[in-house]
Parts: sequence; C-alpha cells; structure tokens
Amino acid sequence: MSELLCIGNPIVDVFVEIDDTLAAKYGIVKPAQHIDMEKAQSLLQESSINIEKVRKCSGGGAANVAKVASRLGMSVKFCGSIGQDEFASFFEQEMKNAGVSPVLVKSRKKTGLCFIIWLVCLCSGGSFDKFGLR
Repeated sequence: MSELLCIGNPIVDVFVEIDDTLAAKYGIVKPAQHIDMEKAQSLLQESSINIEKVRKCSGGGAANVAKVASRLGMSVKFCGSIGQDEFASFFEQEMKNAGVSPVLVKSRKKTGLCFIIWLVCLCSGGSFDKFGLR
C-alpha cells in the first residue's frame, strides 16, 4: 500500500446562506472578501440563519488531498496545528472518518475557518443569487 504524509493548515469550511439584509448589516458587499472572525461568529448567531442549512466540512489544501488519497486506497497521515475548540474536534473526527490518521498539535489559537456565504436576494416573485453564482 502506498503511503502519503500531508502537512498543512487545518481549516473547517462553513457553508451558510444569508439574505441581502443580513449581508448589508455585516458589510458583505463583494463576491469574495475577508470578514473577521468575531463578525463571522456573530453572523452565525443571527436568528434569520437557518442552522439546519449550515454545513461544515474539514478543509485546507493538504487536508483535502489527504482525504482523497485515503479514499483512493492510500495510507495517509495529515499533520497540522489546530486550536482547542469545537472546530478542532470536528476537524479531527472528519479526518478520521475519511480514513486519514491525523497528527495534530493543539495550540492556544483558534482552529482556522473559511466561511462560504451564499447571498440570496429576496424579491417579489422569488429569490435569486445576488452574485449570479447559481
């Protein structure tokens, strides 16, 4: 069996759908932009967010390669540094579920997150994606 060691930044990808009112409240005006962690966490606490539709998955380039290689039958280890938070536990479990052996150093910093926000505009007659991505 082939072996592979992947070293990289563990990231949890968070997919969430919001409307244009909420986007304006948080200053989300471009198809791709940076928002700080506190703002992102506050956004997830909004009552208009349908928590049932929020999806998470382990991510980061090296982690994605590790998961695919494992699914292709390779023996894979992933090395990286995670925080000591719920996202760290989620990341580690996702990697194990994908058949990857995680070797993770726990730091005092938070686990990295990437928010993928689907902006839906509400209008009479239905809704549409503001950035034309659907």
